Amino acid sequence: ALIHEKVYFLETGSMKMTYDPEKFGYILHTYRKANNLTLADLGARIGKSKSTVWKYENGLLDVDLETLCEIAVALRVSANFLLESAMKPEDSPRKDGDANSSPSVLSYYMYFFDGYSKKIARNLITMADGGEQETESALFYHVESFDKPEDCRDFYTGKAFVSDLYTNLIFQNANNNVEKLFIVAKEPFKKRGIMKGILTGISYKMFQPISFKVILSERPLLEDETLEDRLKIDKENLVDLRKHSCLVLSEEYEDFKFKP
Repeated sequence: ALIHEKVYFLETGSMKMTYDPEKFGYILHTYRKANNLTLADLGARIGKSKSTVWKYENGLLDVDLETLCEIAVALRVSANFLLESAMKPEDSPRKDGDANSSPSVLSYYMYFFDGYSKKIARNLITMADGGEQETESALFYHVESFDKPEDCRDFYTGKAFVSDLYTNLIFQNANNNVEKLFIVAKEPFKKRGIMKGILTGISYKMFQPISFKVILSERPLLEDETLEDRLKIDKENLVDLRKHSCLVLSEEYEDFKFKP
């Protein structure tokens, strides 16, 4: 059965959702590039030609359900997550260049300060909005631009565990089986707004366990001095570190500006 022949509904409402082949093509391109796969690489994994994959990515050829499942395995995400990412409200125009505009998938913009480059690092988290406490998630790590998340330093897939007070995320590097990332945010993601948190992983330069202060937002933030100062380890953090021998995030963030 071809995917476009079916009509889907949001589980949490009555909004009628339809599959957008062009949006699926953009999603496919984004996740393929994030996985460092060429058209030929992906074609070999799913038993299709390079030209066939190109047609999928350009919305020129419909994907059947069996192929969708094979693509999902190759890209290390679930078929359901790929499909939800490519949904749009019926009769709603598609947003060009937006891989994360589906009402079924939430996007979060995450920032930390990279002490090596002395710059703010941008990261994009996508998460299924199914209403469950445990949902599938993906992380485009260290992107140059949110408009092209596929151009990322690393790509991770994993799970988000949402409670009333916190959100915990566990990610596995899609390109190796060794590296994992852990993120804890002091708010439930689905509350939206701006959240603070801590990211723990392995430094790609030192190959040692490290942690960063992170700030997450439902919209891109203005990357100004305020954001940079909040991401750096400050005097209050150092006092808590000496007192408790751990990094404690007790400050409140209310003075950020969203990017125009």
